[in-house]
Amino acid sequence: MRVITAVVICFISLNGLSQSFRLSALATYVTSDEVSGTYNRGSSYSGIVKAGFQWGAGAEYLFNEKYGAEFTFQHQNTTIPLTYINSPVTKLEDRPLELGWLMLKCNRYIGNKTNKLQGFLGLGAGICMVNTYNLPGYSKSYFGIQGNAGMIYWPANFIGIKLNGQYQISPEGVGDAFHRDKQTTLGIKSSSPLSQFGIGAGLVFVLDGLADSK
Repeated sequence: MRVITAVVICFISLNGLSQSFRLSALATYVTSDEVSGTYNRGSSYSGIVKAGFQWGAGAEYLFNEKYGAEFTFQHQNTTIPLTYINSPVTKLEDRPLELGWLMLKCNRYIGNKTNKLQGFLGLGAGICMVNTYNLPGYSKSYFGIQGNAGMIYWPANFIGIKLNGQYQISPEGVGDAFHRDKQTTLGIKSSSPLSQFGIGAGLVFVLDGLADSK
């Protein structure tokens, strides 16, 4: 968290010629994904992170009409039915699950605001926060990557309507987040990554009297 904050402050302090500072709000529908893993003693688990809606917000600093650095947070409340394959087999139905994606992204814009439509591509890295409620307050954090693409329609100089497609993944796997409880003695030997596709829409607000791109 401190590293991400320092990078954002550095971007802002080193470039006094930016054309805008923007805030955004976004609602996204993300797909389900299967997760599975094995323990050191041969037991295993499997489950489905269910699809659902994910809300989010972002703050972006534009260096010019083509490039910007954006800090985003997206959150999803869902459930995950887990099956532990052991002796005996135990199935846990629809355990509550929270996912949070905290990202620092670089955005590349195509076109300009004067033409009303502006395309964008984004790529970022950060952390994926997983809370499976094994015990009160129990959560784990993992490395995460997110890619975005879409467009913004600008009906006015100070507000835009954003259409966004995204893919997010925690490639290292989220196995130890799905232990039955903190007291388990079976460590995770291997686990699958968590990945989600999403499509959504939202609003972009220009805060500092954005000058039109040439």
